[in-house]
Amino acid sequence: MVKYVHIKNGSRLVKMSQTEKSNSFKAGSGNKAHEKSNGELKQADLKIREQQQALLENERLKVLLQRAGSVCHELNQPLQSIMGYSDLIMMDLDESNPMYERLFKIRQQSEKMAEITRELMSIIRHETEQIER
Repeated sequence: MVKYVHIKNGSRLVKMSQTEKSNSFKAGSGNKAHEKSNGELKQADLKIREQQQALLENERLKVLLQRAGSVCHELNQPLQSIMGYSDLIMMDLDESNPMYERLFKIRQQSEKMAEITRELMSIIRHETEQIER
């Protein structure tokens, strides 16, 4: 006994026996060209996903470097003030004054911090140039 099954084909219904239905599905599954193109599609999809991931990582690094540059700039502003005020006060003091030595230490430590921010900015500029290439 043959049963008829309704299968949608686009916008129309086609009547097909259960045997015909099974045979139509089996015919497409053994096709070597279909399997090969399916494998190529999977490889292409994997490559696209890897490229998308690399682009995403690249963008994240750019944002991180921009943020680090902003932090360096924000740190440098008060450092310049500390160094400037230290210099002005030291100019009014005699070197034998105990405050002079303390201000001199403040000035030295501020210079160290300023050097660290300069080095960090140099690294940031270099890395940013590498990313943009």
